[in-house]
Amino acid sequence: VAGMLAVPPALFLEGIAKDIFQSGFYLLLAWATIEEVVKYLGAHIVAFRSVCLDKSRCVDEPIDPAIYMITAALGFAALENTLFLLAPIGQGSFTAGLITGNLRFVGAMVLHVVASSSIGLAMGLSFYKSAWAKRIYFLIGLFTSIVLHTLFNVFIILSEGDNVFVVFGGLWIAVLVVLAVFAVYGLQFLLFWRYLRGRRESKIGYRGQGTAFREKEKLTFCFPFQ
Repeated sequence: VAGMLAVPPALFLEGIAKDIFQSGFYLLLAWATIEEVVKYLGAHIVAFRSVCLDKSRCVDEPIDPAIYMITAALGFAALENTLFLLAPIGQGSFTAGLITGNLRFVGAMVLHVVASSSIGLAMGLSFYKSAWAKRIYFLIGLFTSIVLHTLFNVFIILSEGDNVFVVFGGLWIAVLVVLAVFAVYGLQFLLFWRYLRGRRESKIGYRGQGTAFREKEKLTFCFPFQ
């Protein structure tokens, strides 16, 4: 939902950018910047500010920011793809709409996931770091997402689709990298959870009490820009 809510303001700002830059590389860069920033703001405001008042409960693991960002990206891409499909279908060309939908799925959908996951993974890598480190990592993640988005636009639009399969192949390789990072995060979480469980059991045995002794490991997370 957060990603879908980000589509209307993104379209409005992209219209302004088109009036300013008309066409060319700077227009593609502006579009990429607008979409990545708006997607992040949608996830930040809706997922963290409005729905989840206790941020420490919604973001209590390093992988959480990436999950929220990818979810927002999927919502954004779903509504954006739907709007792209309405034009050919509205003109009575169902076949063209079907082809457009398939290309949008293997291209734009994957692009949004990879780009937004760059921001989320960067935030996750700085989970236990200082506030300034979180800001730096966030900016690196945002810069990476904008670069990836811009390169996709350049290769697809300016090359008139000549490199479409090369670009799509690169995107899917990026997806494999993201999945590998998720696997590493999952393994780290499993090992950390087993470590905490072992500590708790050792404390219970040491105290020799009939009731369980609970130790809370408080993990705090602050957003890059409060």
